[in-house]
Amino acid sequence: MYATDADRDSFEFNVTYKPEWFKLTQVADAETGGGYDFDTALLFKHENGSFWYAHDSGCSCPTPFAGFTFGDGLRRLNTLDDLEDALRSDGPDNLGVADGLDMLRAAREAGLL
Repeated sequence: MYATDADRDSFEFNVTYKPEWFKLTQVADAETGGGYDFDTALLFKHENGSFWYAHDSGCSCPTPFAGFTFGDGLRRLNTLDDLEDALRSDGPDNLGVADGLDMLRAAREAGLL
């Protein structure tokens, strides 16, 4: 899919900057980073109705979620329990209950049961 490794890591191919290239719509997010740090969880819905979760953290360089694709970085979710498990095992540090519940609520409203 990528011409070079530089293409893979560019903004243009980044799932968070161009979700439509992956046939995704962002449903929810949670962020606990600050300053130059990021610690972000994202929930996407694919045009086929499937749900996908991604989490990444670090400093602002390199680009958050650089190179994330369906085969590398995105986790398929089948139920709300899957999302809850993802947030517990691979979610942002210091994720507050309210932020977690907001993400679960948005997922339910988007059709994840």
